[in-house]
Amino acid sequence: MKPQFACLSSIICLAFSPFLCAQSAPSLHPARPDSDAQFASPPAVARFVPPAQPAPLKVANVTHRASFATPNGSLTLEKITPPTTISAAAKTSKPAIDPAQISKLRAERLAWRNAHPHLRLSLSATVYDDQYSHLRWWYDNQEYQAWSNLDFTLLRGVSSVLQGSTTYDVFLIAENRSTKSIPAAIRDRRFTQPKLPEIPELPATPAFIVTVGETSNQAAIAAIQALHDLYLKERPALENLRRQRAQYLADYNAWMKAHPPAPEHITLRYWENDPYPDPSASDQSGQAVPATNPAAMGGTP
Repeated sequence: MKPQFACLSSIICLAFSPFLCAQSAPSLHPARPDSDAQFASPPAVARFVPPAQPAPLKVANVTHRASFATPNGSLTLEKITPPTTISAAAKTSKPAIDPAQISKLRAERLAWRNAHPHLRLSLSATVYDDQYSHLRWWYDNQEYQAWSNLDFTLLRGVSSVLQGSTTYDVFLIAENRSTKSIPAAIRDRRFTQPKLPEIPELPATPAFIVTVGETSNQAAIAAIQALHDLYLKERPALENLRRQRAQYLADYNAWMKAHPPAPEHITLRYWENDPYPDPSASDQSGQAVPATNPAAMGGTP
């Protein structure tokens, strides 16, 4: 049985409507079985592989060295002479640039992007009892909210969805909450939300209801619709991705428990080099310029 609560924002809307909370009536949007929504790129979760031991540094002509203490060890900066593998031609030659070719490439790129738009969706999802998700996002400077009967934590591994020629790049933050723990959390004042919003009636099949925002604006809900269509088609793959993420995390935690972090001593090497020097300059000798006194930088020589 679904919990029924009234949120503070709903009370305010009822009290001051339509002056403050004018919006369209809620509209139901079921997932479409005939949709062509698909993963924009094949999703995969790599198996956890313990990090390899760093290779020893090669011998180099170090001209200056400065060391700094870090919270977990030390950092050493070493300035070295430029490697001899850089040819003189690479230092002095400049690539030939054809303005006409650059303009052509830019026009082709612009035409491709217009035909294959990339749209970004920043989405917040609060999932209650692993059953209902309260969604919040913005489109064209307007806030939208919706209720879905999907567990949106299952979509955490989805970074982009391709539907037709449009790619939706998704940045999703999803968290789980239990309605059984809400009363105690409210009593103990562990968070400020006074009550859960009312969960509307939803069908058994994947669907969502837009409760805040202009429901007739199809462009505003297109990405949410694409995620529901993808869920309907790819649920087994999404469940497999979640199992892989859980296994990766378990393997990582087990390895970290067996190999607690040790102090890190990191060495970074650098050299000064101008890949396109001015031929008319008189100081292009290729010699390293003396570095600032390490002591003045807070380090030790």
